[in-house]
Parts: sequence; structure tokens; C-alpha cells
Amino acid sequence: RQVTPGGMGFSVVQSGGPRRAGGGSASGSGGAQKRQMPPFPLGPSMWTHVSVASTASGDNEHYIFSFLESLFRTTQHAPFALRVTAVDNSPGSGLGRRLRQRFSAITVTENATRRGHSANHNTALADSDADYFLVANDDIVFTDGALERAVWYLEDPAHVQVGVIAFNL
Repeated sequence: RQVTPGGMGFSVVQSGGPRRAGGGSASGSGGAQKRQMPPFPLGPSMWTHVSVASTASGDNEHYIFSFLESLFRTTQHAPFALRVTAVDNSPGSGLGRRLRQRFSAITVTENATRRGHSANHNTALADSDADYFLVANDDIVFTDGALERAVWYLEDPAHVQVGVIAFNL
């Protein structure tokens, strides 16, 4: 599955329920014209942090490597900081060690026993003080601009009521 920035590339949810964005569709891509993102709305002394959590298992570990490669490739010039935590949900597989070797900038949490999806993501985000959280399955691949566009949208003061966005796949 690919996360793409087509149109707005995501759906938004406000505190009052689903919000229509871009041409009357519940997803941000319906009828929206492609437009250039304005300068990132951050002041020079402000830093936006995005905390990314994903869970991996040794059964399909190629997914987490593709996920992380695409995440880092597509955000290398983004005007925000990433904090990435991967949860190794395959005790004794050595996946945590391989992740650390290949991606030294990430935090890897290794479970002693297998845990459920929500428990793994809660573990990954527990100590984060990030402005935004991205909870993602490890089988997605980011395309250029997808995460940057989502953060830009959330930073825009016109969208202060948005509480959740979900990428269109």
C-alpha cells in the first residue's frame, strides 16, 4: 500500500465528526486541485516534532525496512523533526538488532512476549512529547510529500479543530 499526497491525500476528523475537505468528498482528494504548499507556518524559534510508531514482526520483516526507507527518503528535507520508534513484536528473532544496525537514528523496543496492535503502539508513544503522532502499519510505503503535506495541513491555523487525519491508500 502506498501513502500518496494526491489532492490533499488524507481524510480529516474534527471534534464534531468527519470534515469534508477538497470538493465535498470526505477524503481530501475528491476534486481538489493540485496546489503548491505555502511556506511552512513555523516561526524561527518553533520546532515541530512528529513521533512515528510502527510495529514489526519477524514473519514479514521486509515490510518494516521498506516502511522506514520510504519514510526517511521522503522526509529528508522536511521542515520538521522525526522521532521514530519501531516495536519488535517477534521475541528472539533478532529483528530489533537488524533494525538498529540499518537505522541508527530510530528507537527500537523489543517485546519479551508478543503483544497486541494497540499495546505495541501505546508502548512506542508512551514517552513521546511530540506535537503529532503517526501510528502506522509497517506495510505502507510513503511517496514524496505525503507526510509533509499532512503536517503542513495540521500546522495551518485554519485547521485548528482537526484532531485526526488518515492517509488515503
